[in-house]
Amino acid sequence: MKKLSVLVVDDSAIYRKIVGRGIEALPGVELVGYAEDGLDAIQKVQQLRPDLLLLDIEMPRMDGLQTIRELKRKRSKTGVIVVSSVDVRACSKTLSAIQQGAFELVAKPGVCADGSARDILARDIGKAIEAFRFSKKPRVQAPLPTPSSKPKGPTRAAPVGATGLPNMNVQESYEILVIGISTGGPAALSKVIPKLAAKFPIPIVIVQHMPAGFTKHLAETLNGTSNVTVVEGEQGMTAKAGQVVIAPGGYHLSLSGSRVSPQIKLDEGPMVNGARPAVDRLFESTAKMFGPRALCAVMTGMGTDGMEGARAIRNAGGYCITQDQASCIVYGMPKAVADAGLANEVVTLLEMEKRMQMLAMRKSR
Repeated sequence: MKKLSVLVVDDSAIYRKIVGRGIEALPGVELVGYAEDGLDAIQKVQQLRPDLLLLDIEMPRMDGLQTIRELKRKRSKTGVIVVSSVDVRACSKTLSAIQQGAFELVAKPGVCADGSARDILARDIGKAIEAFRFSKKPRVQAPLPTPSSKPKGPTRAAPVGATGLPNMNVQESYEILVIGISTGGPAALSKVIPKLAAKFPIPIVIVQHMPAGFTKHLAETLNGTSNVTVVEGEQGMTAKAGQVVIAPGGYHLSLSGSRVSPQIKLDEGPMVNGARPAVDRLFESTAKMFGPRALCAVMTGMGTDGMEGARAIRNAGGYCITQDQASCIVYGMPKAVADAGLANEVVTLLEMEKRMQMLAMRKSR
């Protein structure tokens, strides 16, 4: 198998060395060189034709965001993973980079970080590269089930009885929407959340796999373009209709209290499925509290986080939508749910908002 060729771009010699060492330890990956800034990177992309850039955001002469724009202008096929610090300016630029086509982001530790922090950086880079490689596998898209205006029995994505689940809930009212999403999430959410009606009738709670610090800026960015209110979750906050709560990076988010007044609960417990926050933690608490009145969606992302949570929601009589393969940046999490027979519907990204809105509107009936 051909090795994945990687170019490291950073104006800091220290970080070039740290990131380079992490790359060299990965199987199936070849470090082909270094660049000191965006201008240097553009020249070396033309010379070396790497498959992937590990790109810093804050650099002199040409920063990471400008570099991505220039790569797009030149129609380069080189992928980009942003490796960025978590300060305010860098977070804003990093989210813009994701919106403009960067594949994933990885948070940098401080320059004086200890060995464990550097190990975490190497681990996170390895996971991002694995997801990038996974995204390049050939795709075979099965025919999509056609969504209907009224929930029916599970579609082809979830054959009746395939997993011993109870018959599809026929009640007409959902009281909460929970969403699990990972790689490709910020761009996907930017196509869904801003389209929701200001008076969306039920609360929305999202787990987006993202490092601590970036989720606050994601919430602020979505809030500035949406009719609904989008906030980063805080301990004890009440999830309300017309509001979207995004789990803060580094914390698991679960629901406590009651269906009438669901409260946000945060904790720093062990990672679940290699993530914190974990989709399973949110979904499982939702299943316990809301039972058949829970609506969930699993969207683009690597791995299987959300599958067991979706199982809990389906076993409780709730409803599950997954994003289709063709519109996912990485068809991992939704594939795991659909392959397990847990999806009531498989829909495109363009259809996602319409289905969420239609099903949530049953609250008002």
